[in-house]
Amino acid sequence: MLFFLIFLFLIMTIFKIDNYDFLDYDFWFFLFKFTFEFLFWMLLLLAISYNKKTLDILECVKN
Repeated sequence: MLFFLIFLFLIMTIFKIDNYDFLDYDFWFFLFKFTFEFLFWMLLLLAISYNKKTLDILECVKN
């Protein structure tokens, strides 16, 4: 969670979003779309790595 907040802060500083109009709906759409995509890909990578570890453990047990 802390890593995600730092990453979001870096994105906001890169794009200079602090000068952005916060009542603009495009800003909120971009922010939510970015956060949900980021969380989706992180969860997907976590699931893939978890499945790979469990498959390795199962192969060790089988042998």
